[in-house]
Amino acid sequence: LQSATADGELESLRVRIAETEIRLERAREEELNRRMEQMTRFVLVMDILKFYFKKEFQTLASSPF
Repeated sequence: LQSATADGELESLRVRIAETEIRLERAREEELNRRMEQMTRFVLVMDILKFYFKKEFQTLASSPF
């Protein structure tokens, strides 16, 4: 009887560990997705700034002043 109880507790711990590992994996994926979204926004802003400054430079370069 004591062995069956120990086996049941061991199985319960295994299930809890598996559930914890799944939650950790989801948290890692969510963090990676969040970072990817931030990087995508950053690159988009950099592209906008590059376009703006390129246009400004061309305007200044073609200006007679």
